[in-house]
Amino acid sequence: MLKVIGLTVGALAGFAALAFYFGGLGIATKATFAPASVAIDNRVFHESQQYNDGMSRDLDELRMAYVDAHATAEAKAAIRATILHRFASYDSARLPADQRSFLSQIRGY
Repeated sequence: MLKVIGLTVGALAGFAALAFYFGGLGIATKATFAPASVAIDNRVFHESQQYNDGMSRDLDELRMAYVDAHATAEAKAAIRATILHRFASYDSARLPADQRSFLSQIRGY
């Protein structure tokens, strides 16, 4: 009877050690491969049609606010700063020609 209890306790201890080992292995694997996986997900998102349509809509809304006849110089400066910040790293080649032109005008080139 004592031998059976000893084997059971030993088996449970071995199982716990294996679980601990595989848990650590999972963490190490995640630490190694998660950054690459997140980078791929990020790239796929930024190349998606939904993202680019949303950026185009945002620029249209900001452009309408910018060219609004009632917008003060301070408001236009704030909108310009928002546009520059929002589209700083955006590939403007994905925009229609009129929006690219407006963005170039706002950027000053």
